[in-house]
Amino acid sequence: TAGVIAGAINNLYFAEETTSADGVTTTVPISANRLLSFAKIDMPEIFARSLENPFMAGLLGESGSSATPFLILKVSDYDTGLAGILAGERSLVRLFDTIFGTRIQASGIEFRDTVILGKDARVFDVISGTTIIYSFVNPNTIVIAGSRSALETLLPHLAK
Repeated sequence: TAGVIAGAINNLYFAEETTSADGVTTTVPISANRLLSFAKIDMPEIFARSLENPFMAGLLGESGSSATPFLILKVSDYDTGLAGILAGERSLVRLFDTIFGTRIQASGIEFRDTVILGKDARVFDVISGTTIIYSFVNPNTIVIAGSRSALETLLPHLAK
């Protein structure tokens, strides 16, 4: 996270090498489902089935030379995407720990409702100050961020 300028977005690209039957090796971007599988994140099947590609993972530079992780996921249907992420909220902590190395120490994981920039959101605040917060930008796009301020910064950019 060092060196991310405040307000800047650094994309993280996840790819894997594949080898064709004729022995040619290529590097291809992985799908959101492959990322969850690779990271051993147990999200509900309803959520996994609704995931579409592409997805985006990154770091948003914030004040104080810090960088906040975020993930933008596409879902095929709002109702199944919402049902799936609600059922899998407890897995979001492990997702952030595994992908971004956040090391969130939490025993009872309870998300609560809030509103960010007029959008319904769900937030999990940890005593250490770390947050996981998510909201739908539109019926097919979910933003999951590591701070309220990051979500407030990302939402207007994605709503365009």
